[in-house]
Amino acid sequence: MDFGSFSPSLYDTAWLAMITMEDEPTARLFPQCLGLLLQSQQPDGTWPSYASLTDGILVSLAALLSIATVRARSSVSAGEDLTYTRCIERGVVGLNKLLQSWDVGKLVHVGFELLTTSLMRQLEELSIALAFPGQANLTRLHFEKMRNVSPELLYGPNQTTLLHSVEAFVGVIEFEKIRHHCSAASGIFGSPAATAAYLIHSPEWDHEAERYLRKTVAAYGDTGEVPSAFPTPLFEMSWAFSSMLSPIINMPSLSGTDLSGIGLLFQKVLDQQGSLVGFAPGILEDADDTARCLIMLMRLRRLGYEVTANVAPLVEKFEADTCFKTYELESALSFSANCNVVLALLEAEDDATRKYAPQIEKALTTLLDTLGSGSRDIADKWNVSSEYSAMLFIEVMVVALELHDTGHLRTLPQAIFAYRIPRTICRIVSQLLAGQKSDGSWNQSLEVTSYGVLGLSHALRLPWASSICAYLSGQIAKATGFLETAYPKTKNRDYLWIEKTTYQSSLLRMAYCSMALHTTTTTKKWTKLLIETFSYISSQTSGMKKLFANLPLLAEVPEPLLDLILVEAKYHTCDLAAGTHSILATTDSSAKKTKYVGYVSVIWLLGNQINNQSLSAGVVSEMLRCSQLTYQMDYYMETTIAGLSREQAAFLGSWIQGECDAMKAAVCRNGIGEGVRYGEASVTDVNGDDHLSTMIPVQTTLRKFMHYMMHHPSVLRSPPLIRHHLATDLSAYLLAHMRQNSDNTRTSFWSLPSYFSWARSTGADHTSCPLAFRFFTCLISNSGRDFATAQAQYYASSVAHHLATMCRQYNDYGSIARDAEERNLNSVDFPEFRAAGCSTVEMNGDQANGEAMEEAKRKLMALAEFERKLMKLSFKALQEVAASREVMEHIKVLIDVTDLFGQLYVAKDVGIPFKNSKPNY
Repeated sequence: MDFGSFSPSLYDTAWLAMITMEDEPTARLFPQCLGLLLQSQQPDGTWPSYASLTDGILVSLAALLSIATVRARSSVSAGEDLTYTRCIERGVVGLNKLLQSWDVGKLVHVGFELLTTSLMRQLEELSIALAFPGQANLTRLHFEKMRNVSPELLYGPNQTTLLHSVEAFVGVIEFEKIRHHCSAASGIFGSPAATAAYLIHSPEWDHEAERYLRKTVAAYGDTGEVPSAFPTPLFEMSWAFSSMLSPIINMPSLSGTDLSGIGLLFQKVLDQQGSLVGFAPGILEDADDTARCLIMLMRLRRLGYEVTANVAPLVEKFEADTCFKTYELESALSFSANCNVVLALLEAEDDATRKYAPQIEKALTTLLDTLGSGSRDIADKWNVSSEYSAMLFIEVMVVALELHDTGHLRTLPQAIFAYRIPRTICRIVSQLLAGQKSDGSWNQSLEVTSYGVLGLSHALRLPWASSICAYLSGQIAKATGFLETAYPKTKNRDYLWIEKTTYQSSLLRMAYCSMALHTTTTTKKWTKLLIETFSYISSQTSGMKKLFANLPLLAEVPEPLLDLILVEAKYHTCDLAAGTHSILATTDSSAKKTKYVGYVSVIWLLGNQINNQSLSAGVVSEMLRCSQLTYQMDYYMETTIAGLSREQAAFLGSWIQGECDAMKAAVCRNGIGEGVRYGEASVTDVNGDDHLSTMIPVQTTLRKFMHYMMHHPSVLRSPPLIRHHLATDLSAYLLAHMRQNSDNTRTSFWSLPSYFSWARSTGADHTSCPLAFRFFTCLISNSGRDFATAQAQYYASSVAHHLATMCRQYNDYGSIARDAEERNLNSVDFPEFRAAGCSTVEMNGDQANGEAMEEAKRKLMALAEFERKLMKLSFKALQEVAASREVMEHIKVLIDVTDLFGQLYVAKDVGIPFKNSKPNY
């Protein structure tokens, strides 16, 4: 089975270029590899980066080592020596530039910490030294990896994945002791680079290794090009055929083909290897390749072919505590491997599905947890495209829902199927749609676009509302139109798959593109419960839809996409309305409050959607919780606290200031503050005063809120200065409520401060926007480094306070009538807005005063737009000094969310009325 369609890897070519002849140590075994290496150097001195900076660094390191080794250890002419020297000099300059921006903490490439460190050490031995900012971090990662590595693992009779990168152990192991791992069929673990390193450093020539390398070079045309792995028949063919046999694919050419030969071939390999396989026969087995082979056989069996599939060895070999491992000794989770394993278990015979229900639950939970708490893009070990992982996830979850809907998997928690899967599918579908370009493609890539089409096609099997179905079908049609137009003309490779460097599989690229052009929607009869899960929208939600559809910021959002957001929002709303995270002793479940929570969910999801879903699900969930808690605190301050006596209010104000000052003092001591645990009470002594003793429940409630804000894990990871500012914002927010309550009881507007002073202080702080902004930056920032400079801190605070002032002015614009009824101080109550000294109630009275009110509202809106201009100016300044473009994209979501709340208040007062007796102004 000498088949493989991986794209060529110059990294591996560089290793082959170093091999000398067995009987002539000064001659190259593969001179064409050296020639290709020299030809491939780019004008800046580096070698090609296929899909990432790490590719370019690894290839350039290997190329430099190869050319420097040839120059130092071969008989070369003066002309050749000059060529090699110039090549090395240019290469060092180019490589040093690449290394300056290399973030080793975000890499997933196979064994990069071992390979790069080894290459740099070998270069240093040839007097080529490199220095870069991430060197200490790389050394640390290398040390951690090597701490668990013993040469005995390589010398033993069993294969280990370390063999695939054995070139990283030059100077560490005795290569003659791994001879038993080399074969003419697959060299050392199917790796040309590893096999070349073994042949170079083994004291005895190995003709099996030479035959493997010659076969590999010949398979790629004897030009010097070789792939990162060869052969790879089980991987590539199982992925292609198992996917093409999916129920969403209708390929006439495939349906008329006798696939018995393919089935019997894979059946034979599985039988010979105990139902466990790797990417090629004889290569160490892994969960990923095993699962896809089993899926292919199970789907062939359903088509009537006489093949069998046994999932028991897959579970026994690769099950871990919380997930499935790709390889037995793997340390990090592979998202796609877990998708493939659980899909194999779901597609097994009914008895097997029942038997392995606990394992299915475990894998489903791990996948859902990963998407609920991880980054926005689904990071996987084997493919750089988040659309690939999204495609697999949707397929798995649709199959799981289908089984559950027909009466299977009933021992699993109902919440997985009724809540967690539907909510997450909605988000992943929205995320796919957000990533689609205007030409119908994803990233102008044929293969990634195919992933997107297949993911949406799997989603279309669900019982969405007709508007959503039509919209998804339309987006699929746009994508297939791109594929039909671009496929004949596109020559660029899609480097998506991860090995030591990223690569393309020509077979899989062709297969996925073909599948995307031949999708079909199969009609399935779903139960009423599941139909309501994906399509039911209440009359309350319908009213929301009409309201949101008319907001200026959402003018470009298609109506079906709004429907999709509303479906997802109902799950968040249910979670928030349940009061799971409540800080109040009791929860008010009135319809009006539940409706307000519904607005919060929809606005956060829409704000994220119009910004290409830049926020992760975890950050959105945290901000929904923060919004809920600040709403509860608003309610509490405007009801319970507003009813306190003057003496009690004065005591509470002093206590709040003291608590926040204590938090800031604790931060200054470089601690986190002792404080109390969430929900525990440790309150100030009130000296036995019966009147003040009633404050203990109030203090307990407020301290719960303080503890949540200051002891959140993301806050505790932030620098002391950020936490100090957060404590200041927390104090300002709570004390602004106290001042607002006091302002509401004033009997004369002449006792008020200037509107400018009030709007920029109490009015803005009362909205919680500055507090939420600071808390949000803790969630999204890289340990505070994104706002490390004085300018960044200043501009960020400017954005927050102009945004807060604008928000307050929008809010007041929409709630004038309610504030007048409840005797709440509103912006238009200030003398600057008044006509001839009349009150707000009077301005809402007769026609003449009604015109005065309209004039006041126009003035207020003009000031809000002025604050918007200042906010935008501040945001632009922040963009110029911020350390991360990604963080600025996240802040844009928060700005739009705040703006949406303001536009919503202008369109309709959605505040909750509080019945209090307060004086007129």
